[in-house]
Amino acid sequence: MTKKTRDLRRQLRKAVMDHVSDSFLETNVPLLVLIEAAKNGNEKEVKEYAQVFREHANKLIEGI
Repeated sequence: MTKKTRDLRRQLRKAVMDHVSDSFLETNVPLLVLIEAAKNGNEKEVKEYAQVFREHANKLIEGI
């Protein structure tokens, strides 16, 4: 049982680190995609990417 608990903790730590890395690396990508959609005049994409940007920004705020 102890070995399983250690393995579970290790996997959990890795998952947390992956999540943090995903949130803080390349933080400008959602904004760049939103800007590109706006430059192309694609209103539907702008709305979609604006939502993605808001969600990403909220994740960054939660991480602080």
